[in-house]
Amino acid sequence: MLGGGVIGRLNSGNTISNSYAQGTINGTSGGVKAGFVGYWNAGDITNSYATGAVASGVLLGGFSGAYTAGTYTSCYFSDSTGQATTDDGQATLETDADMKLSGTYSGWDFATIWEILAGGYPSHR
Repeated sequence: MLGGGVIGRLNSGNTISNSYAQGTINGTSGGVKAGFVGYWNAGDITNSYATGAVASGVLLGGFSGAYTAGTYTSCYFSDSTGQATTDDGQATLETDADMKLSGTYSGWDFATIWEILAGGYPSHR
C-alpha cells in the first residue's frame, strides 16, 4: 500500500507545486507512507509542505516514504509528522512552530499565492 497526504505515487512527467498536506496518514501496518508523497518515483515538487502525523508502515517519511528520482524545490515537513527524516532528504525538517512563520519558506510567494493567518500554517489566498 502506498499512502501520502497528497499522493500515493508520483511518476515521471508529473509536477506538483504550491501544495500542502495536513492530515494524519494511517493504514495497515505494511506499505510506504509519508506526509506528502508515499513513493516518489520521478517528477517534480515545488513549494510544498506536510504537517500530518505518519504511522504504521514499512517505509515511513515526514515528506516522502520512498524516493527513486525527481526534483524538489523549497519543500518542508514538520516535526509533528513524527518522522525525523524523509527518504533521501527530499525536504527540509522544521519545528512545528517554524512551520507557522513565513520566513521559513524560501522563495514562496506570500504576496499572491500563500498566506499565514495568526497561529496557523500556510494556506492559499
